[in-house]
Amino acid sequence: MNPQGVTKRYQYDEDEAKEADHAQKVVKELYHRYEKQQQRWHDYWMLGGFLVFVAWFLATLYLQRSADVAYQVHSTMQDVLDPGVKSMQSRDEIYAWLSNTLQAVWVDPLCGDGICEAPWEFASYSNFGCRADCGQLQNVQNLTVIQIDLKWDFSHPLGSVPASSLMQQTLWNLAPFETSYSTSPYYPTDNSFTQLSGTSSSSIDDAPNGIWTLDVKRDIFNKVAGAVRATNLVYNASYWYKNYIAAASVLAEMELEHSLLTVSVWGHEV
Repeated sequence: MNPQGVTKRYQYDEDEAKEADHAQKVVKELYHRYEKQQQRWHDYWMLGGFLVFVAWFLATLYLQRSADVAYQVHSTMQDVLDPGVKSMQSRDEIYAWLSNTLQAVWVDPLCGDGICEAPWEFASYSNFGCRADCGQLQNVQNLTVIQIDLKWDFSHPLGSVPASSLMQQTLWNLAPFETSYSTSPYYPTDNSFTQLSGTSSSSIDDAPNGIWTLDVKRDIFNKVAGAVRATNLVYNASYWYKNYIAAASVLAEMELEHSLLTVSVWGHEV
């Protein structure tokens, strides 16, 4: 026997055992990391499911915040929708049940019943709204008074359309551009002109806040001009315009006095 060969074989076996042990440790480490990754993903799924449940639970509580009102609505609808019989024998019975149900449940708001049913009923202004149930708009809200200024002159060259015809066919109204409540014009009927030329100024204190425009109809030759403005803006503009006129008058008077003084002292203007 060769003792050196035995030693080498023993050394080879020891190296293989170390490699196998190292490989086993690597596999165990990889498997351990794999298990940790799987557990992490499982935890994420559990967290996501918990968050979904919490969101669903909170949404349910939000929808059930007025349970007493929901119960009243449900009980009322149940009493109305229940036909009282288990079966219907003819088409006429079905139509009669539908007619009675629609008339009992879907009822148009009645002005004067003491209940302001918004948005169908609202505080009154002009000829709109329900004053009996919702009151007057100017008493409910702090409204801005608007001013309507008009200027017109229907005079026209001879041989063309008569000025009186132009005046009679031209109408105007106050139209809502961006306001609450009704989208109809403020005046129930369009306004006409009674003079061939002139100016007019009027104020309205019960119109809803928003943007109003002057709607002039059939003015084919642009004989009418006008503006719709908030009264407070008109007052502010007039106030500063008066101040400007007063200041300009003072400056002009000072310049005149200075000129007269110069003439009296030097005998001529410098």
